[in-house]
Amino acid sequence: MTTIDKKYDIVLTSSPIDEVSGHLFECFDYYLLFKENGLNACILLFNFPDVDLQKLFEGKYNAEWSSIKQDVMRVAVDPGKTNLIAVRDIPILIVDGDCITLEDYNIFFSSKKLFGFASDLENDYIMAPRYKGMVFLQDYRIYGEGVEFKSIDYVKKMPFRFYKRPKARED
Repeated sequence: MTTIDKKYDIVLTSSPIDEVSGHLFECFDYYLLFKENGLNACILLFNFPDVDLQKLFEGKYNAEWSSIKQDVMRVAVDPGKTNLIAVRDIPILIVDGDCITLEDYNIFFSSKKLFGFASDLENDYIMAPRYKGMVFLQDYRIYGEGVEFKSIDYVKKMPFRFYKRPKARED
């Protein structure tokens, strides 16, 4: 069992992945946005590959890794066992919205405040029984309105002010 400190106001995560993807950077983006607005956030990375997170973070953002590293947790999960994530009633934001993979890995959050970004136009990943109460944040202009599941019309935030400026290309 993994226990999340009750000092956190929100937990950011995604389904287990074995490579660096945009979902990691979505966690970083929202972490920075929440922190800027006075919320304590943490990031859970399930079975994340052994890569240099500091290099990835500092390569994209104009913030120091030391400002975030204490709130980033790598969690090894075994799909053959129940993986309970004890979070009390802290809201969970699953940035890839992939309930099917979370269920396949037997990952269970004790919080009933589950939110996820819609990221599949087919929406066939929403039928995981364990996650039936999850609320999807989705841009209705792109995904339409949720009919078979709870959803809120939401436009993702992009914290450009935290991004490093690209270097000028020399021709």
